[in-house]
Amino acid sequence: MTSKIPDQNSLIEHYRSLYKEFGSSHNSVQYSSKESQIFRYSQLIRIGALKDKKILDFGCGMADFLQYLQENDLAPDRFIGVEIVPEFLNHCVNLYPSHTFVSSLNNLPPDVVDYSFVSGTFNNNRIDADHFWKTSVKKLFTASSKGMSFNMMSKYVDYESPGLYYVFPEDVYRYCKSITPYVEICNAYAFTRAKPPFEFVVNLYKNPKICMS
Repeated sequence: MTSKIPDQNSLIEHYRSLYKEFGSSHNSVQYSSKESQIFRYSQLIRIGALKDKKILDFGCGMADFLQYLQENDLAPDRFIGVEIVPEFLNHCVNLYPSHTFVSSLNNLPPDVVDYSFVSGTFNNNRIDADHFWKTSVKKLFTASSKGMSFNMMSKYVDYESPGLYYVFPEDVYRYCKSITPYVEICNAYAFTRAKPPFEFVVNLYKNPKICMS
């Protein structure tokens, strides 16, 4: 991959080439392993009780997050996946005909979901990466009645891949606080003890988590 993907069409072609090479695999959506993909999901779902809720997955790939929820007794009442890669979108529609899959946030159904999720979608070092994640988070949070959870790559690492987009967690926190006062951030999980955490999760809530003393 080049250091920066210039536009969305180039990004689509990039994932098309991965799908052509790997098919229905974690490799096609740029996860290093199935285990790391599942581990990321396990961090995102900590935002709240998801079973029987309405869930939106932005950049859903091949709907692996839906499969994860179903396999862990967290099956949603409704699942809406947003995916720009036509091959991924067709895969999702054929595999899960009872759920909804669209190619853009502009094509979302009018009803609001409970929670929105983003896993890995903000990691590509696209030319408009900063604008892309900020506008997407704002739209997704607006479309969610309870909150949203997403992950990003941290700049507090010992190495940055030229194909990936890294940010300072405090900058993300600052922007999210401009959207809602109820923000939490976790940079305490790691995929190996040998390296510092290179990823973090941000949870945005519509209402505070009240602690009763």
